Amino acid sequence: MVQAFQDYDEVVSKYANVPAVKREVTAHVARQRKKPQYAAVLNEAQAQRLLELAQGHEQRQELCCAYWVYQDAARLVPAPSALQARQRFETLAADPETVRAPRLP
Repeated sequence: MVQAFQDYDEVVSKYANVPAVKREVTAHVARQRKKPQYAAVLNEAQAQRLLELAQGHEQRQELCCAYWVYQDAARLVPAPSALQARQRFETLAADPETVRAPRLP
């Protein structure tokens, strides 16, 4: 499935000089990406990277950093790793000290 979306990107690139084609394909891909069955697959790689990053912060006792990275990962639901991140984010969000910690740029 990821390959299919990469193929879409190639079509958009190939026909970038044909505005109607570029616009139509881009709109179609955007609609497809919003469908849960596609979003789960398309967002998984990024969600997994963020989940692992957040877990690393937790292992180093950097809970404020973990909190913010889990939040970013949770935005990629319905990806399986994003679901895991959301659960951990909600747990950390229950601690007011973690929530008040500043977010670094």
